Amino acid sequence: MSKHDDYLKQESKICEDMISVAQFKTDEALMPYVETFQRNTLNDISQNFGDFLYAAMGDRVTGQRSSVINQKVLEANSDLVAKAKEANLGLEEYITQELKRYNKMDKWEKRYCRLGVAELQLWITAGRKFGVSYLTGDGSRTHTIYFGEGECFKYLTQEHVDCVKNKEKKACVQAFLNYRDDFVNGVRNMTENLEEVNIPVKMGIISCITKSPKINENANSYRDEYMKTYQIMDGIVDMNITHVMTIMHNYEVWDKYRKVHSYDAKQTETNNPSYISLVFLNIDDTKKTIATLGNVDISILKYKTSMMSADAVNSRNCIQHIDCIPDRPLAHIISTTPSLQRLGEYKTIHGVGVMLDMDSVLQNDQMKNVIESRISFYNGMSARLQDMKYAHASLYFVNADM
Repeated sequence: MSKHDDYLKQESKICEDMISVAQFKTDEALMPYVETFQRNTLNDISQNFGDFLYAAMGDRVTGQRSSVINQKVLEANSDLVAKAKEANLGLEEYITQELKRYNKMDKWEKRYCRLGVAELQLWITAGRKFGVSYLTGDGSRTHTIYFGEGECFKYLTQEHVDCVKNKEKKACVQAFLNYRDDFVNGVRNMTENLEEVNIPVKMGIISCITKSPKINENANSYRDEYMKTYQIMDGIVDMNITHVMTIMHNYEVWDKYRKVHSYDAKQTETNNPSYISLVFLNIDDTKKTIATLGNVDISILKYKTSMMSADAVNSRNCIQHIDCIPDRPLAHIISTTPSLQRLGEYKTIHGVGVMLDMDSVLQNDQMKNVIESRISFYNGMSARLQDMKYAHASLYFVNADM
């Protein structure tokens, strides 16, 4: 072995040891957060919500189907009301008439038809489950799309509550709707926003040096058995984390205007895991740059930090998300988030190196406030959902199929 090999091997060992110590300290500092989050948070709040609510409602939410007009759809189609009056017909009669005419059209005519009445979901309904109804054009017949347990969280509205006649069931549905609104609004206030901090951090600048004999028929290929890669610590620089971007699962709620598609609304199971992701940024307003320095992700099943891949030769990205978190580029998040529009002209750049003191960052009081407020929110909302289950347990045991 040449003196160059000895030097590279020695320097690589020093670098690996530094990273290994930093990884151990990071895990040690993160574990209290992980344990608090995982021990006291429900994995999929929307699924728990729908499963319990429908079980408490029994085989049918209401004995006889009950519907109310969806005012949002009516407002968006105000011309139909005017045309119905002009034709001296009731709204349902007019829509039925137009649907019959629409159903008799050829395919090419339907393509260019702008009547806007084809499957117009004019009613919000409670019957077997919660759903939306529309006229079929066959006499006065209506069709209802019922929401599955997995989508009840997304589509439940105040109008659905108004359709429930049984007082005990109505009180249960109202409590769950209020909870849904509070939960969604809470997440919206905490996700994809910037928390301003000022936390010093040490970044290790690491180079990867690949060495292979020149006389080697497999050189520059994956079959090169003699190629070795060494990681060398070029230096350590001081930087500051100026902002933390928090990413949580952003739940979508039906606006009562968009058309409901049965293949989506009928789903009995969804995958909306509870998670918190923190991305550490250095935003330079003078240079108009945004540097990504690292990240921490926590879910119910696992956790991950950018330090976990710091010792991997082939991993060159300073962001390492767990599987359930969408891996979206920072520039895309900024361009699609109204509160971050001011950063639209800033250039996103890679971090300068590997964060060697993430443990100190996680123990910093400013960072504690950011993390603990999110964990506290999830813990509190999970406990509130469980409390509601206990409060309405009598409905559950009477109506659930045990």
